Amino acid sequence: MTDYIEQMKKFYTQSDFCAISGQKQTDGTIYFKDPTYYGRKSETFLASSVDKVFADAKNYLEPSSLYVHVPFCNLRCSYCDFFRNRYDAQLVERYVDALRRELFYFQSKGIFENRPIKAIFFGGGTPTVLKPEQIYNLLREIKNAAELEDNCEITIESSILDMSDEKFIACIEGGATRFSFGVQTFKDDLRKALGRTHTKEDIIAKLKHMATGKAKIIIDLIYGLPNQSKEDVLKDIDTALEANVSGFDLYKLQIFPKSPLGEAIKKGSIAHKENTAFLLDTFLAASEHLAEKNIEAISCCHWRSRKDEISLYNTLVKCGTDLVSLGSSCGGRLGPYGYMKTLKQDSYIDNVLAGKFASMGFVKENENYKLLKGINGQIDQGFLDFSASFYKDFPASDTFAPLLEKWLGFGLVKIDGNIYRLTNTGRFYYRTLTRVLLSAADFYFYGKGSFLDKMKGKMFNKMENLK
Repeated sequence: MTDYIEQMKKFYTQSDFCAISGQKQTDGTIYFKDPTYYGRKSETFLASSVDKVFADAKNYLEPSSLYVHVPFCNLRCSYCDFFRNRYDAQLVERYVDALRRELFYFQSKGIFENRPIKAIFFGGGTPTVLKPEQIYNLLREIKNAAELEDNCEITIESSILDMSDEKFIACIEGGATRFSFGVQTFKDDLRKALGRTHTKEDIIAKLKHMATGKAKIIIDLIYGLPNQSKEDVLKDIDTALEANVSGFDLYKLQIFPKSPLGEAIKKGSIAHKENTAFLLDTFLAASEHLAEKNIEAISCCHWRSRKDEISLYNTLVKCGTDLVSLGSSCGGRLGPYGYMKTLKQDSYIDNVLAGKFASMGFVKENENYKLLKGINGQIDQGFLDFSASFYKDFPASDTFAPLLEKWLGFGLVKIDGNIYRLTNTGRFYYRTLTRVLLSAADFYFYGKGSFLDKMKGKMFNKMENLK
């Protein structure tokens, strides 16, 4: 215990701890020095170690999800940093064949044995650039190759532009239970600036039409867009609810430097400067507006208007459970092993068709990965509950006490029995709060990180380190 106390004293007395844990500003915002996080003590394996990794992964069976990546789009959104390829029928045909081959490769390696799939997510890109028969056949073949749990959540991501009635029917007949549409905003001038062509009236009509069935309809909304007001965001929320959606995500705009929007802002052709006080005020207004309408938040950025909407795939992935992934340029997890797939489509297709696993390699995370992923999952849902099993051998209450005491004073968390719950302000900063907590836990186990650790965090955890 003495060693533990001395170890954590070093963490809480380091010169920049005050900035890392937050400093209240005069405008009501909280400044955090970027606590870039990268889990240390990991072990890397070459892609050629696939048989060894897959064999060991069978010792770490977890509730699992399946991700299908379709990196093609008919148009590029101005804010997007993940655009890879415009739709090309011949290339897509070869890519879909590779997806099928990879699915059966996993099956042949026994990856689906004793690993029932609880949730499936088709993401991209835009999965619905595929033909109706391609979507249907993929869904059916997944059911034949993998063991799906009863009531498996199957989500298809799409743009409004690409979802035809024929594709919607093919998805439903293939077993899809949930659809996620990147609406981002209903305001026509803002949509046009994002590269979106459908009008507000078109979107509402299509959403209402699809919401008449049993499938859940989810949409993404963004706040913080150039020239978007707080009132615009509140109107978007009202419009979404009027369109009978089952739930929606409200995301803060992330400006990626290499996206068309990022480039335009850099060149000065679009005037935009992030204003944290305005963004916080907008998020708080949106959260209060939804609470008044009795719309329930089930994570820091997801709300539901019907009780059977549980966003299962996102919850499982944030908690670090197993994720089997099909496709190029996407990651997955099997127990403590994480992997990233080959980025280029041609290389991915050639490798898969040759019977190889198209991965750039594997990373085996440290022995505390379940604890660290558990913390991440809890904060994503807006709470900390130290009675969870993964805290068993970790003195969370004592380790995090200085942080939680400070955050209570800042109004970022509140105590609810034995649980710390994030306030709406805390949910605005949830990504940063997560990194601070993970950094504290990491310090408890391994001491102060090096400059190289920080650089690795910036290189490998692009999505984890978003604000």
